[in-house]
Amino acid sequence: MKDKIIQLLSNASALPVLFIGSGLTRRYLGLPNWEGLLRNYCVKSPYEYYYNKAERECRDCPDMILPKAADYIEADFNEAYFTESKYKESRKKHADDISEKISPFKFCIADFFKEKSKNVQDKYVQEIEMFKNIGNKNISCIITTNYDLFLENSFGEDHFRTYIGQNELFFSTIYEVAEIYKIHGCCTKAKSIIINSHDYDLFIKKSAYLSSKILTLFLERPIIFLGYGVGDPNIRRILRSISECLENDQLEKLRQRLIFIEWAENSSEEGISERRFDFDNGKTISMENIKLLDYSVLYSAILKNKVKYDVKALRRIKSQLYELVQTNKPTEKLYIATNIEDDTQDIDFVVGVGVYGKFGKVGYRGIKAEELYLYAIGQSELQYDDDMILKEAIPSLYNGRTIWPVRQFVARCQVTDCLNDKVMFSMNKSKKDLLSLAQKDSIKKKGYVNMSCIVDYYKQYGLSKTISEIFMSDFSKICPSDLLDFIKLALKDAPALLSINGKGHQSRSNFKKCITLWDMLMYSSSAKQKITSLLENQTDDVEEN
Repeated sequence: MKDKIIQLLSNASALPVLFIGSGLTRRYLGLPNWEGLLRNYCVKSPYEYYYNKAERECRDCPDMILPKAADYIEADFNEAYFTESKYKESRKKHADDISEKISPFKFCIADFFKEKSKNVQDKYVQEIEMFKNIGNKNISCIITTNYDLFLENSFGEDHFRTYIGQNELFFSTIYEVAEIYKIHGCCTKAKSIIINSHDYDLFIKKSAYLSSKILTLFLERPIIFLGYGVGDPNIRRILRSISECLENDQLEKLRQRLIFIEWAENSSEEGISERRFDFDNGKTISMENIKLLDYSVLYSAILKNKVKYDVKALRRIKSQLYELVQTNKPTEKLYIATNIEDDTQDIDFVVGVGVYGKFGKVGYRGIKAEELYLYAIGQSELQYDDDMILKEAIPSLYNGRTIWPVRQFVARCQVTDCLNDKVMFSMNKSKKDLLSLAQKDSIKKKGYVNMSCIVDYYKQYGLSKTISEIFMSDFSKICPSDLLDFIKLALKDAPALLSINGKGHQSRSNFKKCITLWDMLMYSSSAKQKITSLLENQTDDVEEN
């Protein structure tokens, strides 16, 4: 099965696009389907009442049954929301949303998805780690109809740029690399959520531009549909618009680049078949239909398909070059040296891409420790190559004592050459190795400090005490996102903590340890998995030779 997927992906030179539906987050976050979601907000009548009412109205358009049911459910829910006492606290919380005339139905749904986005199913932890890994160098971009934050939490908001709704796509320059297109809205912007019939009517009326962008992706890249049912109206609607733009021979050429992934109930259902989508315009779109019990098969196949550089870096390069072409007045971040004349017709030329200034002159062996820590938490103004960080920067910084935040770089590295002894020194250290003898003795005598929320603790007790108490806490109970929020907030309040120039902050050393601790909590599992994968691939290559 894996080899077949690899073969399909190899038919195109570009990285694949993921088209992700709600089935993926039902699997990983335990979220309900559309019907299950609507049931949560039926306050006056059972769901069946609303569904049957909508069904009678939409006999000629079955795709609109659920949006129409949402209309009726929303009307009753909003009435109850403004009149019943059980929503009193929620009304206070959402006073601003109410003043902006946002439907309570929508911002309550948004709250639901924000909360549920944190609840990863334990049985899929390893599978999810593999999914996270494909975001670095193995996929181009993602289109999704989901409202939740699973994708942002998986790939990092600083790694993938998210566009919410059609309006952001209309008025933004998109680069089709390291980007997420949330075409049905997102829980971070309740007003953007498309769920009722009015929303869908507007969406369809404004879909011409979206269809053209999707068509471009279809023609240039492999497309993997993941988390959709074969009868999903959203997919059928998009595929139909694609079919209207292409002739039958062109549609046939698409077949080898379209992959529809279905979840198999058991191993006996796994297999490959043809999936056909027939439309009333006489057109048919066919694609490979692959049923999988374990999605790690898909992810491991995608991991074989990669580019040399991080997609975040490629997006940055593309944006700067695009700016040059569009305006001919690039910003100070783009430097051009050329003597190409306007009438030159046939020449060979080189485009050199790199970081201008200090980094370009000094190289990776000249990176200061503070800059490395800033880069590790996504606060650096520069973009580095993770492999080179491991190969050059870490050995240069190595002093035999400091435990560096290397795990995220290891999780994203591509070759075993990165796993040198200086890197493995930090990899082989545990969270307890960050503690001083005094801290270990104190924990042994007094037990762990209870710190339920680090950010709140910091706001109450200040920097020095917070950092000290972090290392007196039970690391297993520390939420990585809470720790990172504290790190970024503390750095905003006290930039000297990682100042490259000038006098250092008194808590600088322990603050750096906080970053290393976060790196351990966040990336230990994926780093170990990447090391295993690299060593296995190395063994396979040796055996083949």
